[in-house]
Amino acid sequence: MNGNEAILYWNDEPIACLTSNSMSEVLSFLTTCKTTQAGALKFIPVANSYTINFEAVMITDDLMSWDSLSTLTRGMELGSWELSGIQDSGFGHLSNLEMVASSDGIITFTGSILGYGEIVPTDQIFNVWYQDIDTYVNNVMKYVFVN
Repeated sequence: MNGNEAILYWNDEPIACLTSNSMSEVLSFLTTCKTTQAGALKFIPVANSYTINFEAVMITDDLMSWDSLSTLTRGMELGSWELSGIQDSGFGHLSNLEMVASSDGIITFTGSILGYGEIVPTDQIFNVWYQDIDTYVNNVMKYVFVN
């Protein structure tokens, strides 16, 4: 598998002119009050989080590029993401966008998606029925409430 097979989609649209993307997952730990006989600390995992970073070349079409992404970032709405090829998907917020315009080159931008909830396989079917304060999702006859 090579990098051009892992395309990042935001709200079911591919991010236009994507040059790279990455995903990092982090566990948060709680330190216990117990130690080993040698005095080493013990930890309990309590939460996980993830961030998806991407880089792209800016274009001015109606595709998912700087204009569309910056509008969605300012709207602070929960969106869906998918990494094709990797077969991971989920929900998140566009948490960071940065544009770089050098005087002798093309305009590029970077962004970050802060994950919301679990990472799920892309072959799960999501049918969004209603979106307001909460999003109610029928996930193959299971209901997931996303606040």
